[in-house]
Amino acid sequence: MNVQPLTVEHARRIAEIHASALAGDFLPSLGVPFLSELYRGILGLGLGFGFISLAGEDVGGFVIASEDTSTLFHTVMLRRAAPLALRLLPAVLRRPALVRNIVETFTYPEQENAVPVKAELLVIAVDAVRRSQGIGAALGAALDAEFRRRAILDYKVTVNQSNSGASRFYVRQGFVLAHSFRLYGRACNLYTRTLH
Repeated sequence: MNVQPLTVEHARRIAEIHASALAGDFLPSLGVPFLSELYRGILGLGLGFGFISLAGEDVGGFVIASEDTSTLFHTVMLRRAAPLALRLLPAVLRRPALVRNIVETFTYPEQENAVPVKAELLVIAVDAVRRSQGIGAALGAALDAEFRRRAILDYKVTVNQSNSGASRFYVRQGFVLAHSFRLYGRACNLYTRTLH
């Protein structure tokens, strides 16, 4: 397994994996073009970092994180508003009710304030054909090493309560449940991890 740093050139491929692997979630419902633009903004502005797992030349999975999610979303919205809005338009025209969820996406870091941890694992996803090969654990280990390198010893992740597989994965990786809240009308759990 070849784990490499994530770069802006990977934005389209990780958007495809995200949309496929987490198809029932809100952000994938906005489409691959929107996710691609979001990742280009996060990575291009230096607001996030992460890793990919390569299988030959193909990306088989990825993880992306941020030192401060609140700053990330506000900065991306301010600096990439026009390209993001253009990619959102088709989804919003098809389903105008999405506007409420879109606003909630960019304000949800405030809902997490019950836990005083700024750094966050935003997304980890593995291509369906590459699951159960240890890719998620390898990506998580690379992320832990990078957080340690940055002198960040605590970080968080939000998971839909209905996604029991993801919850089990995070608990196996050493995360503990810290807080529950609602996002997009769904019950969510916020887990934290302390690195040693």
